[in-house]
Amino acid sequence: MTPSRRAPLALPLRLLLLLAPLAAACGSDAGGGASDTLAADTLSADTLTGDTTAVASSCDPASAPLTPAPTADVTYSDWTSVRCLSDKAALCADPAPPTLAGLLRCDAVESGWYWEQGSTAYRVLGRDGDDCVVRVMTEVEGAANLYTCRFPLPMTPWEGLAVAAGGEDADRPLAGVESRCTPAGSCTLIPGAPAEECATMTDRPPLCHLF
Repeated sequence: MTPSRRAPLALPLRLLLLLAPLAAACGSDAGGGASDTLAADTLSADTLTGDTTAVASSCDPASAPLTPAPTADVTYSDWTSVRCLSDKAALCADPAPPTLAGLLRCDAVESGWYWEQGSTAYRVLGRDGDDCVVRVMTEVEGAANLYTCRFPLPMTPWEGLAVAAGGEDADRPLAGVESRCTPAGSCTLIPGAPAEECATMTDRPPLCHLF
């Protein structure tokens, strides 16, 4: 299931959103976990365990899958925050950058990518049998939809990654894997909007946005 397409808001409102601070944007989980919000282009790319093997095209579904990090069932409780990316070329670089490699390896990471009108963020929840379980947040103009996705291991890139971080279909990050994802709620990035704010949810979703 993919988020519905939304027409862009008027430019003045978007500019206003860019200036609107989120008080909880830099909060962290109790117990010293990684920051729930991944500030755009402010977090350094952390080194992941294992290798990030070069592939012909990191976002190409035909590329060789990376070796999964967990070898047995695991539920992660602490995550490495990896810098959000704003450029498709950077996300699909060769070798795969930590933002993409961590996801494809089912590592304990959270990250995402963004563009002018929206964003996609993920948090790898762990391994369950032969699946990697991932929480995904897709957002367009502040309206966010949450999904829980189960990707067979070893994971391979999917169609939605090829249009990520910009382009006409950038708001379709789950294209090609809709059947593997189930809705897990919705929220808003806009303070004061008539919907639950993502940053104040009890189980706060991964975030990666411009403002």
